[in-house]
Amino acid sequence: MATSRNKTAAFGVKLIHKCMSKDRYIQKNWLFGALYGLVESFFKNDGGHNVTVDGDRYRAMITNFFIPELNNHDVQELWFQQDGATCHTARATIDLLKDTLGDRLISRFGPVNWPP
Repeated sequence: MATSRNKTAAFGVKLIHKCMSKDRYIQKNWLFGALYGLVESFFKNDGGHNVTVDGDRYRAMITNFFIPELNNHDVQELWFQQDGATCHTARATIDLLKDTLGDRLISRFGPVNWPP
């Protein structure tokens, strides 16, 4: 029992003897995140130094690496999201990704426009 300035409140604990098991999170695959180390190394020159990622390099990575990796995995309903970087939102890049992913592209100038 606790007392505070003329007001009294009683606190109690009731034990519950039931336990329900439920998965807290639905399992989802994050393919690009899992391939991040490989993608990161894609944007290096022959000397191992980082290079600027422009539209041509980004589309080359999508064409030569990302799409073949998607084909190597059983990915039927993949949604692809990217930020508004210029190389990501160039018309040629958006067209390439729409040809590959259809309406499952979340991107600036994509079928699902983000950020709005």
